[in-house]
Formats: sequence, structure tokens, C-alpha cells
Amino acid sequence: MKKKSIIFICIIACMLFISCSMGRYLDSPAFVLIDGPYSVVIPEGEFKYLGNYESDKYENKFLSELESELERHNIYSMRLEPATSDKLFAVIITKLIFNEEFTTEVLTVDSLTETQKVYNVVSCYANAEFDINYSGYGGNELLKSSSAYSSKEEKFSNKRTFFQWVFGVNKDNTIFTYTELEEEVFIDLCEKTAKRTASKISKVLYKQLK
Repeated sequence: MKKKSIIFICIIACMLFISCSMGRYLDSPAFVLIDGPYSVVIPEGEFKYLGNYESDKYENKFLSELESELERHNIYSMRLEPATSDKLFAVIITKLIFNEEFTTEVLTVDSLTETQKVYNVVSCYANAEFDINYSGYGGNELLKSSSAYSSKEEKFSNKRTFFQWVFGVNKDNTIFTYTELEEEVFIDLCEKTAKRTASKISKVLYKQLK
């Protein structure tokens, strides 16, 4: 009975997560003026993944992906503001934040000699902060301030992999695996963050236009 309750709770949690990330498709087209980002925050220092591209590469990827994702919700970017429109909004990207952190994992590879191996397990983050304004008929009313976040982490685990399970090894969980991220991880995070940003924008506009 307890196991069934846990499964039920997990299913409900997954459904809520999916519903929160899907966004809303508008019944009729709406238009947005995308402004910013006013600030792109990337910490200084040596990084494993973050320095693979220049900051403008991340910025441009986020903006282009945001426009594409908005169109999936029947929302279209306007380069020039129409004279009058009751379906005109402004999306102001106040900040794009990228960061990379690591945690240190120490593994004893030989218990007799106490030989240890150190792994720096990296986590990568992207976050967009933005305001949604209603700009119809020359207005400028703040509807909502929000943010969208995505992350990816390297994997360091002693859990059995599929192939270890197939070949019957690592039954005692003494073998650790270390999986690095792809070189373009921050490009992927730009896409995911833009998708989640578009989803949140669509929900605000859908509610406003009901």
C-alpha cells in the first residue's frame, strides 16, 4: 500500500511539472517587443565548459531560441511598434546569468595503499530574469517579473549502469563511473532556458487576453 502511494505521488508530481513547463497556446496572435538583455553575467576565471564560447554566442542563441519558442505559442516578435494594438506586449530581459561550479569527490582506488583519486564534478547553470509589460495603445503596465532556470551536472556514481547490469558486474556497487558533459552544454542550457521563458510568457499573455 505504501509503495502504491509513493508511485501515485510521483505520477502527480510529474504531471504538475509537465503542466508547468508546457505553456499555453493563444487563441489569436499576440505580439511582443523583446528588449535586452541589459546585463549578461558570466563570472571571471578558468572554467571547464563556460569558456568554450564567447558571451555574445550565448546571448544570441537565447534570443533566437526565445523568438522561435514564442511562435509555438502564437506569439510573434515585433521589430517596430505598431501605432495601436490591444495585443502588444514588451518582454524586457533584465539579466542573463551563466555559472559553473564544482564539488570535489574523493575516491579510494586502492584500500591497501590508500591511493585516492580526486574528481571535480561540475554543475552548469543558466538563468534568465525578465519583466512582462502590457504595451497596448502606448501603455507600459508591468504584468509580471519572473525568471527561468536550467541546469546540467556531470555524473559521478556507483550505481549500476545498464551494461553493468547486463554483464552482471558491480553488484556490490564498488565501481564508480564519471560522466562528463558535452562541449556545447551551455548552448543547450540557452535553448532550455529560452523554452521555459517562452512558456512563462505565454501563460501571462493567455491570462491577460482571456
